[in-house]
Parts: sequence; C-alpha cells; structure tokens
Amino acid sequence: MLAINVLLFALYSIYKETNQNRSRSEIVNIDPETNIEEVFRLGTIEHIKGFQSVIVPLYSDQNFSLKYSGSKSIVSTRNLLFSNMLTQVNKWLLPKNNYLIANHRLINETNSYDRNIDVVTILYSIVKSDTNSDSRLTISDKVTVALSDPEGNNYTEVLKDIDDVLGYEILEKKVIAIMFNRENQGFITYVKLSDFKVTKEIELPKIN
Repeated sequence: MLAINVLLFALYSIYKETNQNRSRSEIVNIDPETNIEEVFRLGTIEHIKGFQSVIVPLYSDQNFSLKYSGSKSIVSTRNLLFSNMLTQVNKWLLPKNNYLIANHRLINETNSYDRNIDVVTILYSIVKSDTNSDSRLTISDKVTVALSDPEGNNYTEVLKDIDDVLGYEILEKKVIAIMFNRENQGFITYVKLSDFKVTKEIELPKIN
C-alpha cells in the first residue's frame, strides 16, 4: 500500500507539473507557428529622484499552449511610459512594443543605490531580435544598450549586439564608463553624459 501511495503521488506531481499554467518573466515568444494570446497592461509607477516624471512599465502577458505540457504564461517588459502628472506630459520611451526591455537602471552620480541622490541618466538593456534562433526574445540573445536623460528624453543607443553588461561607473560627473562582453571578450566604452556620444572604446586583457 505504501508503494502504491508513493507511486500515485509521483504520478499526480508529474501530471500537475506538466499541465499547470507556468509563468516566467522577461521572455517574449515570437514563434510564428504558435497561437499566442497577448494582453498588454501597465505596471506600478517608479519615482525618479530629482524629477517630477515617473516611470510606468508596460507589461505583456502571453498565453499559449505547449505541445506536450498544457499551457504557459510569460510576462515581459515591452516599453516604458514616462509620465509627468503635474505638466500632463506623457510619452513612451520606444515608438513600438516589439522588443524586450531586459532591464533599466536609474543611475546617480555616485554609482550607488541610494535613492536620496538625484538621477543623472538611465541605462537600458534591450533585446531587439532573436539572435540565437529559438523563437524567443531573452537575455540569451544579443543586447542593445541605450541611455536617456532621467525623464526619458534623448534616447540614444550606444552599444549594439553585445553579450551582456558587466557594470558601469560615472567618471567626474561627465562620463559613464560601461564594461561589457562582446563575443566573450571584455570591453569598456566611454560615453559623454552631455550628449551620449561614445568617445572611446578599449579592449580588456584577453583571458589566457
């Protein structure tokens, strides 16, 4: 009886795992052969220290059936709305919602997470295309790195087709240095905060 009960419990667990609606974040299904139901919704506001505007993420909820394991639900960030409720100025960061915004980082002049210091720029990691051909937009694809001012203006793409961002530093309140990987090799690019122009890129020592 004990063996039967253990077997029944194992079968129930497998059935539940394969048929329940699963959820993962920051994945966009773009498979043309999959019937996808997609709903867009606004998320919770994020305040920008030193500015009146707030950031409101635009999420997409995608639901679709899997061939052997029921249905699946995934949520991803597809755009960012910058809203100034005092001046009633509202604008989207991107002109369309076709991409995956893997993350955005509000950066202050001290490179810290202290929310009491005014933000000087926002850094975005965006996946624009399915570079690994798995019919998904994920952080496993090549990434575009962009900057804007703290209220979403002057959006500028400063790096394209990189692997990932390793970190960044604000130098003398004038330049942001971004360390990143491209084709498994490390680099640092230097970008002026005044106009988001790339001034220099250096290659890090190769790994022996």
